[in-house]
Amino acid sequence: MRTTYGKLMYLLMDAQRPEVKDMLGFSAVSPIRTVYETLEEGGALGLLEEDLIRTATQEIHSEGRLRREIQSDIRAKERAIERLSAKYARSSELDEDVIKQCLYSIGDNSAFLRVNRDPCDELIGWLKKCFHPTQATPGCNLSIRYGRGGARLTHGHAQQYSYCLQSLTLWREILGGKFLAPPGTIRETNLRPTRYVRALASCRI
Repeated sequence: MRTTYGKLMYLLMDAQRPEVKDMLGFSAVSPIRTVYETLEEGGALGLLEEDLIRTATQEIHSEGRLRREIQSDIRAKERAIERLSAKYARSSELDEDVIKQCLYSIGDNSAFLRVNRDPCDELIGWLKKCFHPTQATPGCNLSIRYGRGGARLTHGHAQQYSYCLQSLTLWREILGGKFLAPPGTIRETNLRPTRYVRALASCRI
């Protein structure tokens, strides 16, 4: 809320003022479109139950892998996307480009979770592995004191452990549900005079 996203919300709020809308000649806010809603309206919900959807939306990792393995996964993903988009363009009201956009959007959500949520899980694991919940040990003491090392609070080890665990768990849950609409939808609805923004949001499978 303090950076780009917050500025965007303030901009959209101002853009919805009647005098600004008249000057622009259009509304800068449009309803949120989720993958599920798009597929449902187009009669293509069966796409979400396809066996190939996992391949079509997988994130391809390169760390510690051979180039030929990576290229093989890329080709398999591209083939899966082409087959699914062609199949549902024939059997639904959606064209191939819209179906591909839905698949890419689901894939974007997977990439977002890996980059943003998974580090929280990793840090929680390290916290539990390296620190005792209530007892500080030499070299493994989480206590902080106001004025030392930039600390703005004074917490004992147990209190700081709980604070760290609760904060990481909270952020893991927030990030895990970011593309599932309810939290973001409610927040954005409260900020703006009209209902929703964003053209096509991801949904998790």
